[in-house]
Amino acid sequence: MRLITSLAILALFAGCTPATSEPIDAAHLAGHWELRTGSEVEWLKIDANGTFTGRIHGRGFLAETLSQGPNVSLNGDWSLDGQTISFSITNADDDNLIGQVQTYQIEALTNRTMKTTGTDGAQHELIKGI
Repeated sequence: MRLITSLAILALFAGCTPATSEPIDAAHLAGHWELRTGSEVEWLKIDANGTFTGRIHGRGFLAETLSQGPNVSLNGDWSLDGQTISFSITNADDDNLIGQVQTYQIEALTNRTMKTTGTDGAQHELIKGI
């Protein structure tokens, strides 16, 4: 009876330990990704060599400027540390973006989707293109 009780307690504590996630293979991130938010579409090409290019396209009509929203091209370097991906912007149409580092925690990654959480807590789902 003690053996059964001991095993039950061990099983209970084993179920309480947090699962540790495996590091992500950087090669699985390479490719074309798309993110759609309420007012923007972002296209991102992540290259296996550690560089990226991106395009942000505003989808809403901006009455102040009589345009369809901001359109910005940018590029730079990216790095992966465990499940954290960081994008360092080295060149952009908008000078305010140059020098920024955007960091995201990768919550889930499949061959078609990447779910991330930004440092501001915002969650996004990117879709991988063909």
